[in-house]
Amino acid sequence: MALVFTFIWIRGTLPRLRLDQLMNFAWKFMLPLALVNIVTAGVWHFMGAGPLRWVVCSALIFGSYAILAGD
Repeated sequence: MALVFTFIWIRGTLPRLRLDQLMNFAWKFMLPLALVNIVTAGVWHFMGAGPLRWVVCSALIFGSYAILAGD
């Protein structure tokens, strides 16, 4: 009963996403982040081990997130 109550409560309180809002989020935010993730994985693989690898990859991920979140 607690699980059913939780599902009903969450569905009743959270706003519903329209399909156009969900597609807008996917195309404008999630797809570019996925492509940045692929590039970051390539950079991670081909860079030498060390702290510079962490700095460059973190800058790629968090920088792209900051740029995309600013819209």
